[in-house]
Amino acid sequence: MQTIISISKQVGLVTIALTLALAANFAYGQWTNPTQAPTGGNVATPINTATGYQTKAGNIGAFDMLAANKMRSDQYCNLAGTVCASIEEMIGGGSTYSWNTSSWGACAGACGTTGTQSRSVSCRSSAGQTVSNALCSGTRPASTRSCSTGACACNTIPQKTITMYGSCGVYSGTTPPACPTGYTQQGGLATVRGLEPIGCAGTTNGGNENVTQQRTCVRAATTVCEGDSTVSYPTFDYTRSNVCGITAYYMGCGTGFTETPGNIPDACRNSGGLSVPRYGVRCTLPAETFRAP
Repeated sequence: MQTIISISKQVGLVTIALTLALAANFAYGQWTNPTQAPTGGNVATPINTATGYQTKAGNIGAFDMLAANKMRSDQYCNLAGTVCASIEEMIGGGSTYSWNTSSWGACAGACGTTGTQSRSVSCRSSAGQTVSNALCSGTRPASTRSCSTGACACNTIPQKTITMYGSCGVYSGTTPPACPTGYTQQGGLATVRGLEPIGCAGTTNGGNENVTQQRTCVRAATTVCEGDSTVSYPTFDYTRSNVCGITAYYMGCGTGFTETPGNIPDACRNSGGLSVPRYGVRCTLPAETFRAP
């Protein structure tokens, strides 16, 4: 009998020990060490029945909400949040709503085209507050309209006429170069002779007249306006000379050209094979650039 009692006591002690071990193991398994040092990682206090002021980030929803004391808000809206009004508008009794427009802005667009003007449009209460457009009746006023940007400002490129001479020679002389870029020939070539600025005068030893050819070129008048690319005319130059061995007459350039640098000695050989002077000149038409205002 005593043996049975002793065995029962031992079984009971083992059972209690196992139970305590399992409980300790369960408790340890549920514990998680903090991931941050205090006070980091604290869980925000949920809304509860405490009397202190409580704030919740984000929206809060309720099937039915009652306020025992008072409820405060700047705006009260329908469920969709599309129509809102202040408490003054809700209980004022005489609130009305109307469309409000600002002044038209500047006409936007390139000059000489149809542009667009814009303005702000909103629905306002009689108290001067901006409210949902749904509270205003009638057609909403337009916020944009077409407009004229006005004429473009332009600069005029004037007409310009230039004259070019070829080198001097007997019978006809040489032909001057073709008209520069942007110029067109006016009329045909003309045989000319004379002193300044042509520089083709006198006769050769054989009695032949010293002459040359003349070309006249014209650049038509045009305009460069806002939005246009810059109009440029490049530098143009050529060289003309007198007859080999002729008396040194003044060698000039035609209308519109500058002499660079003036008479230029150039040795040549006459019909007898002797080295004799020949005079020439470099004629330069300066570059021009025209821009919009």
